[in-house]
Amino acid sequence: MKKVAVAALLALFAGGAFGKGGHAGNGNEPILQKLDPIIHFLNTWSPNVFHARENYLRNVDADKGPTCRRADLENSIDAQWDVQYKDDVAALRASVKNQPATPALDDPTKGLADTFMSLATSLAEAKKYYGDGEYKKDSCKKGQALHAKLMADWKKYSEEDRAVRKFATDLHDSIAEVELKTVEKRSGKQFHYYLLKTVIDAKKVMDVFESNWDTKDADLTAMQAALNTYAKTADGLKEFEAKHHADSDSYGYSAFASKADRFLTTAKDYRDRKVTKTPFSDQEIQYLKKGGAGVKGGLPILISAYNTLVEKHNEVSIPSNVK
Repeated sequence: MKKVAVAALLALFAGGAFGKGGHAGNGNEPILQKLDPIIHFLNTWSPNVFHARENYLRNVDADKGPTCRRADLENSIDAQWDVQYKDDVAALRASVKNQPATPALDDPTKGLADTFMSLATSLAEAKKYYGDGEYKKDSCKKGQALHAKLMADWKKYSEEDRAVRKFATDLHDSIAEVELKTVEKRSGKQFHYYLLKTVIDAKKVMDVFESNWDTKDADLTAMQAALNTYAKTADGLKEFEAKHHADSDSYGYSAFASKADRFLTTAKDYRDRKVTKTPFSDQEIQYLKKGGAGVKGGLPILISAYNTLVEKHNEVSIPSNVK
């Protein structure tokens, strides 16, 4: 099921996100501040980029390009490319110049901004080309040229997104456990602790489960160990939230706890399918090839649950005087 695994990887690119972390004065502030606009861009605009690609390829063969025979081809260019992205691109470019200078991050980030702008220009041009019926006048020559540029830019953007995301993820992993210990020592197992511990353990589940997606013999021991750790944290979060519901609801904490529970259920579905070695039906395989976010026990639906959890984490607003 190779195509399914590739689709899941793109879904992860498109929907991957990073949390705030509650930085505890640990000397990482400069690089974390540098990362803020980059993470915002990945969370906000990468989903649009990959969705635009997915939508375009519903009507166009990736290898052969457009035939311009489809009357509704213009509807496949649905990207909402307008002035809204310009401030975010400017912030992305500015981050490259911010200290500390970090070539492993700065180089792909600059490339990400350049490629995004190239895609924005090409998609706007393609929408006009098909929408105004220009393709009828040139036997689709410009359509073929735009296709080649779009496919090359989508590939390049994917590679740059991967490099930037890996840097941010590796950095987050390297400091998260240290921050968690600092938070626990300072405040105990309260709001900030569970907020951070939940996303740390959820990411560990994602790392193990994603690596076992396209394998015949999954490492069930590693999967169960990661799931057990997360389940214990999720149960602790649920109990803590229930005791402090009035406050936690106003902070957005209740919504976060709800998504943590959903992620646990979705992860168990994934685990169960691996344990029982239940194959996907032909219909489910077709859905997975198209993204598969509704297929129970699949990786795409788990990615969706994880991304929603992190989105809710990012929306939590705990007052500064609350531990």
